[in-house]
Amino acid sequence: MIYIILASHGDLAHGILNSAEVIAGPQKNITSFVLNPGDSIDEFSQKLRHEIKTHSTNGDHVLVLTDLFGGSPTNSVIAAMQDLKFNCFAGMNLPMVLEAALDREQSNLSYSEYLQKVSSAAQKGIIDVNQKLVEYVI
Repeated sequence: MIYIILASHGDLAHGILNSAEVIAGPQKNITSFVLNPGDSIDEFSQKLRHEIKTHSTNGDHVLVLTDLFGGSPTNSVIAAMQDLKFNCFAGMNLPMVLEAALDREQSNLSYSEYLQKVSSAAQKGIIDVNQKLVEYVI
């Protein structure tokens, strides 16, 4: 099984999970963590680490998606990488979360292929709409 954790500044992680569920229906084995103004970074890090440890030590793959490389949520994840085995992508967006949630049940994908698809979906989800419209008009 692949367990997904979304982590962000503010309510982005909660909101992106909500948006994914509006599109794809309720999701199991996915959770979100948010760091709000005034929250303790240490408490946030401890809760996030506990969640990663709980799921990475029982044989599951854990994929953590964060909002911003270099930000506190990602730095908390990086600290947990010192002794826990899991994967993390920073730069979370909705296409990435949808790909991660929907493709994790495909038995024909290896875990490394799954990670590649998630990363690719994030990048392909960025589209210059003005340029796309010009392409259709020409």
